[in-house]
Amino acid sequence: MTKKQVRVNDILREQRHATRSELNDLYLQIVCENTCIDVVELMSEEEIKRLLSIRLLEFWIIGCHHNQAFVVQKTAQLTGLNRRTLYNYINIYGIRPKESKIK
Repeated sequence: MTKKQVRVNDILREQRHATRSELNDLYLQIVCENTCIDVVELMSEEEIKRLLSIRLLEFWIIGCHHNQAFVVQKTAQLTGLNRRTLYNYINIYGIRPKESKIK
């Protein structure tokens, strides 16, 4: 199996969860592109969803400064994880936007 470009917006536009194959490809695109596809295929679907969700939450909340509730909603839609689980990840991993130094 070769990795292919998966577009998050296409999945969200179709209002569905990513398939296992799409999760594998998204993991390689977003979390760690240097991981061998054989290793990714051996990972449990839950572990891929967890790692992918954490990375997306960090990117969208910290990097892009998007609204936390919006990001949780879209990440839940993409991965199929419960919103409460995603809020737990935010709390456990301290995913918060950086404070502005402007006063």
